[in-house]
Amino acid sequence: MMRIAMPLSRPVLGYLALMAFMAAYSTFMFAFLVVQDQKMWTLMVWVYQLQTTAPKAVVMAALGVAALPTLLVFLFAQRVIMRGIVLPGER
Repeated sequence: MMRIAMPLSRPVLGYLALMAFMAAYSTFMFAFLVVQDQKMWTLMVWVYQLQTTAPKAVVMAALGVAALPTLLVFLFAQRVIMRGIVLPGER
């Protein structure tokens, strides 16, 4: 199991980890509708609230900063995900 199945399922597990992080990181609707305490809001709710007061350039800069953690997680998982795409084609 550990020698055969786990190495073959690493790309799928890496992709699932990336998707789970993105889902947990951007839980906008839950934080916006349910959570009333501003200390518990996610970053996307703050950016949404920022749209009403700030100029467009500031909002776009905030969205760029908000995208950085997802980009970093992808860069760390990129090797595992790409190995799953490249290796099956080489066999």
